[in-house]
Amino acid sequence: MRYKHYLAVALVLWLVTSGKTAQAEALNLELRPFSKGNYLLAEGRYPQPAAHWHQLSVLLLSNPQKVSQQQMWQSAGLAASLAAIAADKSEDLIAYQYWADSTRYLLTGGTNWSQVQQNLHQRLKTANTRLSVSMQVTDVTSGIDDNLDVELTALQLWGEKLNLFAFTAPRLGLNRYDAEINNSVSLSVPSIAPNAQHQGAGKKLSGYDSSFSHSPPRLLQPHQPLQLTRLTHKQINSLKR
Repeated sequence: MRYKHYLAVALVLWLVTSGKTAQAEALNLELRPFSKGNYLLAEGRYPQPAAHWHQLSVLLLSNPQKVSQQQMWQSAGLAASLAAIAADKSEDLIAYQYWADSTRYLLTGGTNWSQVQQNLHQRLKTANTRLSVSMQVTDVTSGIDDNLDVELTALQLWGEKLNLFAFTAPRLGLNRYDAEINNSVSLSVPSIAPNAQHQGAGKKLSGYDSSFSHSPPRLLQPHQPLQLTRLTHKQINSLKR
């Protein structure tokens, strides 16, 4: 009986824990740390903000603001995501690495890119609504809230320059394998220089007799009779001795 009680308690705890895990969502992150990258992006650049946001993601992992671990991972994940999108815009292969980093950071922080994207989109709608309300105030001396200005500026810029709210992943083909194919490449056939051919023709083989004559041997012609020398009797008698 006691065993069934423990089993029931364990089952309830598992359901509560799994429910919390399933309800994990993107946090409302502070957007001020991304301001410098936004300035570079507003000037129409992409490689510079990509590099800056990548460095920012590494810095945020050291948790300089002493925030919660979940907020730390999600902030670093957002920075890496922005770096990946900017690198993708500049057609830089490093976008794949940044995107892999952002995916790992966000998952470790209990969320994913889709949830972060939806959260930022909702924040943009809310910021626009707040802006509309503040513009209807008759007091001309009242200004726009500083936090609203920072958030609205960042989200509108990301939507316009990075198409952030429609981005899903870096495009394929940034590696440009097809550009590495050189159609003009042909098989190289080793050529023999003319000088080498002449030098090879005059080179002597090992054991070659230099006294050997290259002229053909002289043959007797049929119409030329053999010329015999007539010996005298005295010469014949000397041979017999």
